[in-house]
Amino acid sequence: MSGGGGGGGNSVVYTNLLPTYIPGVQAKVEEWMAAANSLASSNFSAYGGTTYAAQDTNETDGIAAVATRGRYGSTIELDGKTHLRNLYDGLKLNVNTKIASFYAAQVAELIQSFDEEVLPAIRRNYVFAWGGSEHNVAEAIAADKMVAKIREIAKMFYDDYVHERSLMQQGMAHATPYGLQCIRDMEMLRAAGVYAREFDQGYKIDAWERYNEAVILPVRNLDILGNAVRTVMSTSRTATSKYYKPPMWTQIAGAAISGLSLYAMYSGTSLNPYANPNAKGGAVGGYNPNAQSNMGIPID
Repeated sequence: MSGGGGGGGNSVVYTNLLPTYIPGVQAKVEEWMAAANSLASSNFSAYGGTTYAAQDTNETDGIAAVATRGRYGSTIELDGKTHLRNLYDGLKLNVNTKIASFYAAQVAELIQSFDEEVLPAIRRNYVFAWGGSEHNVAEAIAADKMVAKIREIAKMFYDDYVHERSLMQQGMAHATPYGLQCIRDMEMLRAAGVYAREFDQGYKIDAWERYNEAVILPVRNLDILGNAVRTVMSTSRTATSKYYKPPMWTQIAGAAISGLSLYAMYSGTSLNPYANPNAKGGAVGGYNPNAQSNMGIPID
């Protein structure tokens, strides 16, 4: 078979029949084919059991817990962030009610001691000079000493202020870890989604494999018969085909036409204004200040 400018094709088939010179070969072949047919009908069958394990409640509860943790965060971490925010805002400065109560108790005890012990002792010492200058000086000295002790007690407020300021400085080290809490929560939420998706994807893969097995099983069974036929009949076939292709001149002409088309499409499109001396305008090098385009591209 041949065609003008094209190729040709041919096919050769060789077939070997049963050797008739072997006694009883027909019966043996029939017996062999019957056995192959029986094997093909019962050898491969679909698996009837469960192929994909269901999720345990611990697994599903764990995934739900991870998702909840990632979506809403941790209570202790949220409390820590609130505490740090109040610490940075200075809301803890000079608001220690326990110190105020302790200060009030210490001052009350000091005043009671001053009224019940110090002043009576001064009066006893100056019983004959009561109301005199010496008596007044003694009371003034005692009052100054009491004020000095009150100042010492009041220093606890300053100490508390300094302590809270140091806590503010120390708390800055915890700003970054607590600031990254949202990233950890998002990652935990994503991980919960990955766990669920992996199970669902595995279920889909298992379903596809079971479907694929059901489709291939008849082919496997049929392949047993095919092998039996090929073995018994010793049949073989050799085929050689040449598909039509255009003559070489047609290919060359097609390539040339394509090349000319591409050249016509892109010629004269250089970005250099001096690259096209034949551009409309008649100027040397394609440049004409009165032309519609100074890029060397003809414009109609």
